Amino acid sequence: MNQSKIALVFFSAINSDTYTRRCFEIPAAKTLMCSMFSKDMNSMFASDSEAIYFKTKEELVSKCLYLLKNPEIISKISSAGFKRLMQDGHSVRDRVKEIVRNYERIKQI
Repeated sequence: MNQSKIALVFFSAINSDTYTRRCFEIPAAKTLMCSMFSKDMNSMFASDSEAIYFKTKEELVSKCLYLLKNPEIISKISSAGFKRLMQDGHSVRDRVKEIVRNYERIKQI
């Protein structure tokens, strides 16, 4: 994934997803994330500065074509998305630490 310029995020309508694990994996790979819009996603990564969001397939295509013609924007947003991921504690290490903390808390009960 880290060799890609843009990685896409789609949600499961059946599960009513508003985010997926990919929304953490993509920025961790320092790749630009282009995701279906949701309030949850927009609260985690700022639109047009830390991630790109789309609501229609036409908007997806238009934004991707624009970005591919502007690699400096891809680089800037990819870096900002990675920085946000790390600042907010969404790395794999952060998840493992959270699991261990929860385990230790439950173990004491």
